[in-house]
Amino acid sequence: MNTPWWAAAAVVVVGSSLTWVLMVDAMEPLTSAVVVGGNATQESKAAAITARRLDGVVVAPGQENKWPIGVMIENLAVVRPQAGLGSAKVVFETLAEGGATRFFALFDGTENLAKLGPVRSARKYYVNWATEYSAVYAHAGGAPDALIELAARKLLDLNGIGGAAKYFWRDTTLAAPHNLFTSSEKLNTAVAASALATQV
Repeated sequence: MNTPWWAAAAVVVVGSSLTWVLMVDAMEPLTSAVVVGGNATQESKAAAITARRLDGVVVAPGQENKWPIGVMIENLAVVRPQAGLGSAKVVFETLAEGGATRFFALFDGTENLAKLGPVRSARKYYVNWATEYSAVYAHAGGAPDALIELAARKLLDLNGIGGAAKYFWRDTTLAAPHNLFTSSEKLNTAVAASALATQV
């Protein structure tokens, strides 16, 4: 049985119409503009949304330029589970020494972690990774070449056993050196008190 020409035409028309409707719906203007680095890329019907510096996640205005905060966190079996590590947005893990690994955990500054650590010492290759994010670098001392590299990179250096000690504390129920901790509040206070507070 042959299909009448008008029936075939109707199918084509309906199919084309459906496709056109879908295309129009997909091309509706965004209700919010995406902003990268503080510059709007499209007109907005409502409040702008922005891409976060650390991981590209779209967030509300004012959240996009939070300085990424990197923390050196220990990974020996005796300190597990670490405090706050699961809330990190990006985590690097590699060998530190003696077959043990260490974490460099990056946070976006919006967390509310009462305890974060144990904080351990810096290594040069972690400093290099921190530089990729222009991250604040929180640590407890470090290898000599790491400290030299950290100074050369001009990152905000939060040394928990140095000049930034007030932003860290020792948990006296744990044995040193596995007992140095910080918090989201203390790290954000350190950033607010630095020159970064006036930069975007």
